Amino acid sequence: MKTIASSANKDIFIYAGQLAMTDGKIAQGQILEAAILTVKGELQFDLENGIPYFDTIFLSPAKAYLWRASVINRVKKFDWVHEVTQFDHVLDYKNHVGTYTMVVLTDLGTVTIRSIDY
Repeated sequence: MKTIASSANKDIFIYAGQLAMTDGKIAQGQILEAAILTVKGELQFDLENGIPYFDTIFLSPAKAYLWRASVINRVKKFDWVHEVTQFDHVLDYKNHVGTYTMVVLTDLGTVTIRSIDY
């Protein structure tokens, strides 16, 4: 499995004038991160795909349990994902920031995803 390499802030890498590629568990982690960051309705070819941020976590009060379930369900749609073994998230209501850590068991082993602030 290969994908375009991205940085910690989700920008793509260009190396020697070409798109940089990554593979293995790093590629799996980046693919999962991209899936989690995709907002429901964002993909014109599949409007039902993505996480319903505006119906869950961006509400006041936030429905974090629905967001969490949506993220786990989306991650489990990949045929190479076997199990989400850990999913911790923190919402800082005062500063309007959230973070999460997810540990996923894949066919290549354990992949850990740490969010940028959302």
